[in-house]
Amino acid sequence: MLIENLFIVYLLVPVTTKNISVTLLSISFIYLLITYKITPTMPMHKLKSHFASQLGIPYENICFMFYEKVVNQNDTAESLHLTNNCTLMAFEIALEKPKVYRVVENGIFI
Repeated sequence: MLIENLFIVYLLVPVTTKNISVTLLSISFIYLLITYKITPTMPMHKLKSHFASQLGIPYENICFMFYEKVVNQNDTAESLHLTNNCTLMAFEIALEKPKVYRVVENGIFI
């Protein structure tokens, strides 16, 4: 149910757990689920800024995705066609080499 024209948006944040065996390194993901209420016209950079400050991660090191689309700063819930109870993926990223970003956890590329 929408209250006062607000959407409930979930951010999924992957947290890796590494299981090392003699011949195989497997990486599995556990997800944190963070809930936000946003207006349909709120720019995503505001959500990203709030999220970054809550987790203590630099703003420029966060990437949001909705399905397989990277969420741009000026995208809104309306422009992304989000509905109530949608889920966005949030990743911490870092520059690996010029023009190449990769997902990181605790400063380590995964």
